[in-house]
Amino acid sequence: MNKDCGARIMQARKILKLSQDSFSKSLGISQAHISQVEKGDKEASELLIKHICLQYYITEEWLETGEGRIFISPEEALVKIIARYGERAIFQAFNIIMKERSLAVAKDHAFYHASTGDPDLDRMVNTLYSLWATGDDRLKIWASVQFDHAIPADVVEEAQKKQQEAARQSETG
Repeated sequence: MNKDCGARIMQARKILKLSQDSFSKSLGISQAHISQVEKGDKEASELLIKHICLQYYITEEWLETGEGRIFISPEEALVKIIARYGERAIFQAFNIIMKERSLAVAKDHAFYHASTGDPDLDRMVNTLYSLWATGDDRLKIWASVQFDHAIPADVVEEAQKKQQEAARQSETG
């Protein structure tokens, strides 16, 4: 590790708008230790670097070398969170948060199917999405069976063929 790592730790902490005290408490270390690392009096241990990266979704490459992006993408963060806690736990947490904030928040943030302009189609798609989003495997199986009974595979294939024909005609027409 190099001494510039301490300066990057300070830079990241300031971007996150955290005091040394709150930053160090979140990492389970003393404020004095973070101060010494940021000043370059002490080198950050590999364990500290990994902990900072995990806690704040900072890329190790940037923290160690100053190259690349500072933060991992939201998608990468979500993959890491799912890997840590499991897909079902994240789905349940998501559902709890969305209920606490009301469904209007979910719709405003496009967690539901975008509106097609057809209220009946929107209702059907959003109902199916809601059933699936519960994370309840039994409910997902039930919804899947109902869907298969309501719309057999040959009907789906026929609709796909018609859609492809219409797309070809619009390209040539």
